[in-house]
Amino acid sequence: RPQVNASAKVMKQLGFLALGEWQPYCRALETFLQQVVAHRLLSKNQALELFLTSADPPGRQKIKKNLFNRLSQAMEEMRKEGHKDVDEFFQTVRDQNLQLTGSSRTAAEKFLDV
Repeated sequence: RPQVNASAKVMKQLGFLALGEWQPYCRALETFLQQVVAHRLLSKNQALELFLTSADPPGRQKIKKNLFNRLSQAMEEMRKEGHKDVDEFFQTVRDQNLQLTGSSRTAAEKFLDV
């Protein structure tokens, strides 16, 4: 039974990539990495070289919910300033950002619940 839950979790996180449609993305990633390695400055970066050539996987980092809480709190404080903009364009952008903030918070909470 835990295997079924694990595979469902993977499907939920990867979406259509888990269905075998990942080959174009692998090719795109390979092309991107080739461009990064060919870059005149990035190709000299020792950390990048170590990352690309190391056989050991990088350490897994857990995303802390506090990060999203602090980000949401900062956005809430900005939103609470609440004064109307003189220019209608900027007020429209402010309203769109407010809506995006709510959507981002919801998405972050759902991602952390997976």
